[in-house]
Amino acid sequence: MFFFLSKLLGFFATPSNLVILIGIVGLVLLPTRFTRAGRWVAYVSLIVIALFGLSPIGNALITPLEDRFPPWDAARGAPDGIIVLGGTIDAWGPRNERLLVVPELLRRYPNARVLFSGGSGALIDDGNAEAKFAARLLDSLGIARSRITLEDRARNTVENVFSGHSPSRRPVTAGCW
Repeated sequence: MFFFLSKLLGFFATPSNLVILIGIVGLVLLPTRFTRAGRWVAYVSLIVIALFGLSPIGNALITPLEDRFPPWDAARGAPDGIIVLGGTIDAWGPRNERLLVVPELLRRYPNARVLFSGGSGALIDDGNAEAKFAARLLDSLGIARSRITLEDRARNTVENVFSGHSPSRRPVTAGCW
């Protein structure tokens, strides 16, 4: 039930989707007696999309989220493992950037292993777990299968984190184990 709600509400929680939906409501209002309000709502939504999507404001808002964890400090020693979360496949096709950095990291840290966590994010399980795709791609990049652990049941980030664990247990969040 939580997964279904997270998919449904997640669509509306994405700011750009919400602003576009508000703009559509404005357009729908145009042929009604609320033409003036509809025009105002449509214009405002277009301005907001342009302002946050085309100007540096959007990047300025996301920077604190991206910078809240310090970068890896090699002086602390080599990591034992590298965790790669799913999200590399969506309705528009594969986005491999997360997986394409793995070979370089494994060359840099030859004793590290890789844990890839990613099932199918589809509302109705289609049997296309991201882990299968990741295994094929990592294999084609020359990474030994013995260095890879695959988790293929997680459907979202929460399930990525708690894969194989009770949600009451605290997971390792440092990006290495």
